[in-house]
Amino acid sequence: MKKTRLVSLFPASGKLPAVLCLLLALALLPGTAARAAEEPPAAAEEEDLFYGYMLSLAGGGDGAMLQATGEQHLARAQLTDQNKWFYDQFLPEIEKIASGERSDTTIVIEYQELNGKHFTAEELGVSGLLSGGEISKEAESALTALLPAPDAEIVDALLADCPYALYWYDKTVGWHSETHSGIFHYDSTGPWLYLDGPCAEFSFAVEQQYAKPVGDTQYSLYETNAAMAVRAVTAAANARAVVDGNAEKSDWEKLDAYRAEICKLVSYDDFAAEKEKGVPYGDPWQLVSVFDRDTTTNVVCEGYAKAFQYLCDLSTFSGDTQCWSVTGNMAGATGEGPHMWNIVSLNGTNYLADITNCDAGSAGAPDKLFLAGATLSEDVYTVEIPNHLIRYEYDGDTAALWANSGILDISDAPYIPYLYNGTCGEGESAVHWAVTKDHILTVSGSAVAGHQALVGCYDSDRRFAQALLPEYDPGTEAIRCDLGAVPAYLTVFLLDSNNCPVREQYELISPGA
Repeated sequence: MKKTRLVSLFPASGKLPAVLCLLLALALLPGTAARAAEEPPAAAEEEDLFYGYMLSLAGGGDGAMLQATGEQHLARAQLTDQNKWFYDQFLPEIEKIASGERSDTTIVIEYQELNGKHFTAEELGVSGLLSGGEISKEAESALTALLPAPDAEIVDALLADCPYALYWYDKTVGWHSETHSGIFHYDSTGPWLYLDGPCAEFSFAVEQQYAKPVGDTQYSLYETNAAMAVRAVTAAANARAVVDGNAEKSDWEKLDAYRAEICKLVSYDDFAAEKEKGVPYGDPWQLVSVFDRDTTTNVVCEGYAKAFQYLCDLSTFSGDTQCWSVTGNMAGATGEGPHMWNIVSLNGTNYLADITNCDAGSAGAPDKLFLAGATLSEDVYTVEIPNHLIRYEYDGDTAALWANSGILDISDAPYIPYLYNGTCGEGESAVHWAVTKDHILTVSGSAVAGHQALVGCYDSDRRFAQALLPEYDPGTEAIRCDLGAVPAYLTVFLLDSNNCPVREQYELISPGA
């Protein structure tokens, strides 16, 4: 097994090579000026001004308040062409509801292509258009049958792709639709039959917490309290801050940071999870409670999974990285029953990510069930972690939505983020280092705190390839840089405040050296 070694910093002459002196000089160049922070507007007593300001924090007010820029609409791709059309009609209106731009959750879709289109008896498959001088019931039924009808898969796809935009939707009550054929007209010149104003109404139930109050004890089933959108807008802005704070990291580092951040922000809501408590479906199942910065609001598994997917959807990844949420049943050391978790695809391979059971107090903490591999037997995936076997089985809705997509197929081996890693030195001089599959070098430990560094990269013949000047990142408490490619040898010089090397040089040797 290859080992890391600690070697002396200077050659026998005690002088630095010219290339190192040049690089040290370059490190003294001034950095770019920081962008000035925008100041919030002066406090206003008018509630609408405050509401407008809160919306602006997350880009609201234009129907895109919770729109994730990186989202793939993966579930939409699984729908029929007709259901994709319905999906595309619903989505902008749902986003308006989420942002508080509209409160009525009954969405009317007009069938423009059928409005005024003429049909003969032959085209309708009936013997005639009239009966006793009136439009026949047979012809009316045949024309009404041409009106497209949605199915439950559309809402399932919206929930899968856009859980953030449906934080107000009560899926335990559901939705219903009514088709209106409009007015039937007979045109004797054809003769033809046509419709005037065909449409359909789709009503989405609202969670009680986000519903408009009606009196002291009642709530509107299909109308939201638009003022409550402020809380969701604030949560969206906080989620985007998490993504922005990790924007420079590698794909794996982003994912791992999101896992850690969610587990830091919330705990599992045992009270809401207990059926006998009778807690109505609402915020404990939504991502809003993860990012609201309120320590008293916690979530169950659905909130964890939606929050993780949302952060991924907001992110720009360098590789082919995607995330979606799935539902089913889980059994094992962490509990048993209905569950929601995530599947993450990294470079074409799918892994299981159960953020709920990576939280403190769980058998999978802190990351045993994060980007895990699972073995498949009789439609059940089993993950083996120390002292436990945990089983996951998709439910019918998930299996139907993602059928034949390959999305539900999990790797039998976990994702290993590091190409190689190790420790150099001992005691206070020890540093820990790793090179990820994304070619990101991190060097951490008390010895590196506050230091810049000079990184030298060499090929297998120890010929110099390149040098890098990474700075210490207080956010990650490490020196980190993108190597671009994986060298056979790495040499790290720590620099003091005067950009002069201090004490040791760390030589990191790869397994392929």
